[in-house]
Amino acid sequence: MEAELHIEDTASTKNWIAVTTHTNSEELALTNIERQGFIGYCPKLLKTRRHARKTEEVKRPLFPGYIFVLIDTAHDQWRPIEYSKGVRSIVKFGNRLSYLPKGLMETIIERESSCGYILPETKNLDLKVGQKMRVTTDSVFEGIIGTILSVESKDRIWILLDLLNRKVKTEISASSLCKLN
Repeated sequence: MEAELHIEDTASTKNWIAVTTHTNSEELALTNIERQGFIGYCPKLLKTRRHARKTEEVKRPLFPGYIFVLIDTAHDQWRPIEYSKGVRSIVKFGNRLSYLPKGLMETIIERESSCGYILPETKNLDLKVGQKMRVTTDSVFEGIIGTILSVESKDRIWILLDLLNRKVKTEISASSLCKLN
């Protein structure tokens, strides 16, 4: 059961919170939270899974181990969320709820296709094996130059980075790369 995510009330009392789940329990937690009347969301990506000579496209959480819940901070009792099946805890600072920045979840929801998964950002980079690329700001490897080793799919690239005088092979999103000038 997937909830409709058309949130029209932009009142300041409505906020998204992050909820951590037990391993591979995102759907269980989401179902139990929605049964309590909350709006829950677990953004998913379409990934290629290869196993026993079979290849298939499967939906996987964009943020494994996390779901997001829209609560009305003025009226909703959020404590029952913590005790829902599949939920590990709510992300908080001490005893205070930690709210996601306004507009963040709405931006993710807008990128969702009609099939129910997040569409990757596409850049026309014309990626080639051996090409030198710079890692952009949306990665922990910001500013580091690497060499493309292979292009697995439209949005997953294996790149060789030079970190602290050591060569490190890592998988990175194509949207995190830009061409060198």
